[in-house]
Amino acid sequence: MIILLPPSSGKTAPTSGPSLDLSSLLFGSELTSCREELIKDLHQVCSHANAAQMLKIGPNTVGDIADNLDVYEAPTTTALNLYTGVLFEAAKFNQTLENATLENTQKTVTLPADILNSEIMIFSGLWGVVRPHDLLPNYRLSASIKLPTVGTVATYWKKQLNPLLNAALKDQIVVDCRSGEYRKMWTPSARHPCELLQVVVQREDPGTGKRSVVSHNAKHMRGVLAGALFEQRANGKLSEEVSVSQIVEIASNLPGIIDVDVSTANASGEATLTLVTGR
Repeated sequence: MIILLPPSSGKTAPTSGPSLDLSSLLFGSELTSCREELIKDLHQVCSHANAAQMLKIGPNTVGDIADNLDVYEAPTTTALNLYTGVLFEAAKFNQTLENATLENTQKTVTLPADILNSEIMIFSGLWGVVRPHDLLPNYRLSASIKLPTVGTVATYWKKQLNPLLNAALKDQIVVDCRSGEYRKMWTPSARHPCELLQVVVQREDPGTGKRSVVSHNAKHMRGVLAGALFEQRANGKLSEEVSVSQIVEIASNLPGIIDVDVSTANASGEATLTLVTGR
């Protein structure tokens, strides 16, 4: 099982740590030149007087423009510690890592931190896709932004990530907790299918029973699901060979969830996993 996450617009900038090493990031040998190209393009934008407008940066995060210019020299921290928005707060990955215990120390087991780093991928406008323990500086670049040279960031990354992720995720069960703009960076193809469950959150009106897609609570619920799946893996209650029915069962037991639906998969193996809340 692989869990795909979006980045977080809410970040906690590191104050100490090593400087950026692009070769150490996920797919370092394949994507370093792509990341360098994006950084160069981003630097050009951030040097303009209207950089905030071009990057759609609000007054509360305008300081991130300076951070964008300093990504090579700035201190780094793990992606898990950098991203501190709603989804990551709800997932409580660090808390699970602290609390996870290995019941049988006599056997060779995979450590929870290794499970986290090998089974979760975080998509990013600037870095493409990274692991939770990859070291990143603070930055600001959404996948929906259009840069002067590379064009729309999501479209640029789709060309780079398709061959890598098609190979890496082929025949895997993938729980896709990404938001729309980051889904555009990679989706499976019929030639390279996988079992992908796109997580959607709906609210059921208690009076009429009608369901509607929600946005403000979706990040939170996707984070809760991702956290619950990782917790089950970290505590040894869920094997690496997970099934869709096991994922549905875990989702059904999440707080606030009153129903879970799974659609029929398309030719690429994509299906929708709908979490239904009553509030």
